[in-house]
Amino acid sequence: MSIKEKIKKAFDTGTANSELVHLNPTQADKFIDYIVDESKIMQDANVVRMTTPTKKVAEIDINDDIFVPWVHATEVDETIKASAMKKELVSKEIVWMVTIFDNELDDNIEWNAFKDHLMRMIAKKGATQLEKVGMYAKKVDAPVSLMGMFDGFITQIKKNGGSVLDATDTNIFADRYIDRTKMSKLYKSVEEKYRELIDVLYVPWNIMLDYEDKYLEGNTRVPTDRLGKLGFTEANIIGRSRAVPKTSWFATELSSDVTAGDTTADVDSATGITAGASIAFALDNGQEHITKVVSVSTNTITVADAFTYDIDSSSATINKVVEVLTDAVDVLIMAKNNMLYGIQKDITIEPERKARLRATHFIFTARIDVLLLNPNLCALLEGVKSR
Repeated sequence: MSIKEKIKKAFDTGTANSELVHLNPTQADKFIDYIVDESKIMQDANVVRMTTPTKKVAEIDINDDIFVPWVHATEVDETIKASAMKKELVSKEIVWMVTIFDNELDDNIEWNAFKDHLMRMIAKKGATQLEKVGMYAKKVDAPVSLMGMFDGFITQIKKNGGSVLDATDTNIFADRYIDRTKMSKLYKSVEEKYRELIDVLYVPWNIMLDYEDKYLEGNTRVPTDRLGKLGFTEANIIGRSRAVPKTSWFATELSSDVTAGDTTADVDSATGITAGASIAFALDNGQEHITKVVSVSTNTITVADAFTYDIDSSSATINKVVEVLTDAVDVLIMAKNNMLYGIQKDITIEPERKARLRATHFIFTARIDVLLLNPNLCALLEGVKSR
């Protein structure tokens, strides 16, 4: 039996002229489980299985003082109680395509075993992307990728008042390498009343090794795998090289609009900008563009990669141009259940056979959202550099 026939038989689409598979609620739940299994972040987060495109969720906050003296025949002050603030998951439709080659699908498995194997393969290849979206996406109008559809958790921390420490700040830190001082400052940057709710410390693997190496050397009693009660949780998604402003950096602004697809940009002043420098346009915004300088002519910069989005030079929010370091990684502490992934269970999978590749493209359609309940329960250390 061919791969195409196996797919049709396993899912029993019931529509002879269509290959589109609508997962039933049980299948959708299982598929979501497979995605979660492939992602450390999603395992820790609260994954909300939505049956409608929107769902309200409560952020509970308790006042510092909830006990008061009892007075006979007197009603308790209504302000002394738990207060609930409602936030809302608003799912958006996403489409992603994964390619699975024939040799990744065992010829000897049939029916439900084949279906489960196939869904695991699709989940495995898609989970990393959803993890990256959940952490780093930056919302923009008319997005061209999933990364522009949402504000990820780290984006929401930076936008909405979460604690952010910058390892490149020479007024605070002597260098960018990980050490206990930086970790301690990170934890203490969370308001004291929230600290006991912090239950996870995400550290990229290479930074975990640097920390261990540092404190294995010499006669030290610093634990090499934790900060106080918080053990290190490996999260390599926050260990991918990220851009942060360079300490001694040039800074300028666009003098005219940038058009998507262009490879040049006009700036107010190109002083200090040299070929080969790493440069960021609209850093930390949805239109963010990180690239290399190819050449400079007066105040016109030619860059290596075409711009993904239009950038409005009149907007003070997005018209900034800065030199950046692209070797930065993050360390993050928070309360796990502060992260919400909303996934609507209306999921479809459509196979597209590519016989000459000996492979099948699977086009996955679903509705998702990501939401950070309370930025005060988070602290981010950015700009860290691995040794």
